[in-house]
Amino acid sequence: MANIRKITGKTGTAYQVRYASKERSSGYGYSQFDTMKAARDFIENLGSLREAPSGQTLSVSESIDRWIDICEKIGRDGRERVEPETFKEYRRRARVMKEYVWSKRLHELAPSDVIQFRNWLLEHKTRDLARRTLSSFHSVIIEMKQQGFIRDDPAAGATIKAGGRYEDEDGEVTIPTDQEMRDIYAAADRMGRKNAYVEKCWARYRPMIYLAGFSGMRPSEYRGLPWSNLSDGRILVRQRADRTGIIGPVKSKAGRRTIYVPTLVTDMIFEWQERCPDSSLGLVFPTESGKPVALTNFTISAWQPLMKEAGLVDQAEDKDGKSVQKARYTPYALRHYYASKLIELGRDFKSIQTALGHSSSRAEGDEDAFFSIALQVAASEARQGRRETAQEMRAEIDKARAKNSRGASVPIAFAHPRGSLEGLLELREPRYRFKHVILNDQLVARFSDILRQQRKRDWLREHGKTPNRRILFVGPPGSGKTMSAEALAGELHLPFFIIRLEGLITRYMGETAAKLRLIFDETAKRRGVYLFDEFDAVGGQRTATNDVAEMRRVLNSFLQFMEEGNATDSVIVCSTNHPSLLDRALLRRYDQVLEFDAPTSDQIKQLINANVSPMKVVRPVWKQIIHAAEGLSQSEIVRAADDSVKTAILDERKQLSTKDIVDRLQERQAMRMAFLDLESS
Repeated sequence: MANIRKITGKTGTAYQVRYASKERSSGYGYSQFDTMKAARDFIENLGSLREAPSGQTLSVSESIDRWIDICEKIGRDGRERVEPETFKEYRRRARVMKEYVWSKRLHELAPSDVIQFRNWLLEHKTRDLARRTLSSFHSVIIEMKQQGFIRDDPAAGATIKAGGRYEDEDGEVTIPTDQEMRDIYAAADRMGRKNAYVEKCWARYRPMIYLAGFSGMRPSEYRGLPWSNLSDGRILVRQRADRTGIIGPVKSKAGRRTIYVPTLVTDMIFEWQERCPDSSLGLVFPTESGKPVALTNFTISAWQPLMKEAGLVDQAEDKDGKSVQKARYTPYALRHYYASKLIELGRDFKSIQTALGHSSSRAEGDEDAFFSIALQVAASEARQGRRETAQEMRAEIDKARAKNSRGASVPIAFAHPRGSLEGLLELREPRYRFKHVILNDQLVARFSDILRQQRKRDWLREHGKTPNRRILFVGPPGSGKTMSAEALAGELHLPFFIIRLEGLITRYMGETAAKLRLIFDETAKRRGVYLFDEFDAVGGQRTATNDVAEMRRVLNSFLQFMEEGNATDSVIVCSTNHPSLLDRALLRRYDQVLEFDAPTSDQIKQLINANVSPMKVVRPVWKQIIHAAEGLSQSEIVRAADDSVKTAILDERKQLSTKDIVDRLQERQAMRMAFLDLESS
């Protein structure tokens, strides 16, 4: 017989469940929960508890310790033992994993437990550390499954996508310009002529800098390069030196590659060979003792003086608040510059991926990295005043994205909702951006703030803040609420989900709230823009005389779900034509409340002009057009303009008349009236 015990301590109140367990020597198992409801739910599901296949059970902490031991002494998943620097990183991730409070033993974990762990990581750690830690936790699970401690993999499918260091095109560009690269090479040449001591050091460093810029090699790869892999104009990449100088194979099969460089570079390296110290490892750039150059020493002794000589330093403050000079770029900037030149030359993604040695085992992540660098190049062009070139590059990037997503306007990394969600969520590929929506200045500013917070969400999290993600749209029919929600998804490159109220609301007690739970669980698993349209059907006032107890319970559930943390940053948009019907308790749950108005005469004119491109309207009679459009929504006006353009194209005309547009607007008015007649009948 299971029982619940209330425990109160320094950290607050918890509820401990004691239950019968054949796997424990005492005959009892224990699990701890934050709420009484969670504890009771656990007792109700005791019959479905999993048993360890081997009969021996481990806590999650014990399994992490076992995995760390395997990495150090044997090698995980049958591989070689990890390198010392890699092992340090694994131990750091293990500490993060054990920092989380695991309420279940390893074999009892379910996918929802891993999702909660993922959300905790995103709330309390940087996105990069969260992604790496979750990846290592998956390795723990795989290793324990192979050893027979668990049957299933509860971490399967739980991922954190790399947001990219340059997600916001307006962020700082870290690729050197062509002139800055010329300055870097010139500075390397001058360093080799300063005095006898500096000249001796730079006899080694100068060819390293040229090699990095002309090959795109990683610092670990050129620091670990042996003479046997070098010939005229060609370099074989087969091994690397870690941060401390330990030689090992490259980390992936894709890292093994052949790079062709100008003979100018290899000639410079062979000239250095005459002065190269003896190395038992046969290295091209060894220290005086024949060992690989440590990355820290290279940065301090070569890179920082080089940046100063090239004039590429900026003023910054150290931890004590003193003004210091900081290098504008890191050694990896030479690799980024090489990638940017390949993009400018029009090389395709696969060939660039091969040249840089990116693993193809995670093509989606590599593709995101490729597009990030491409956008950096476009942003750099724009900053230098070459706007036309930047726009052309962005257009090519959009085409490549659309091609790689099989025709979608934005990349969607998962399929349409299935199973229990199939009748609840409708997935749309965003067709609009905010350039297609005509909004007043206040709404433009509010949406710009939302976009900025979402694009900089990692930065906000590092400072203990979360981006605005719960938004209420208020306005009359046809004011552009749904279109704006779709444009928001398009601008953020996120999938657009519409909650289907006819599938959500049922007549059975408790079923609607359960379906709401499924939807909010999905927002935690899959980041997107989720629209509750006609929200007053769910969020009506609980004091309404015609209300029923079931809908009050549904609203209570919705309020509770809205308060829950959602570290995936899905954007939840609720839209209503009747704000007076909404329960007052909803208002404090929203981060933003945006008020829309029906399109004005000026906005109708802007919508038509924006959406008849590439056609031109010959002597438009705007009074007739505006009169025909009155009462239509923004999306209806856009579709009418689009239909008029299609007609002109099929008629092989290059111009539109006022009649073309008015006819299509009147068709939309007729469609609307027919729909209203059906509703009233």
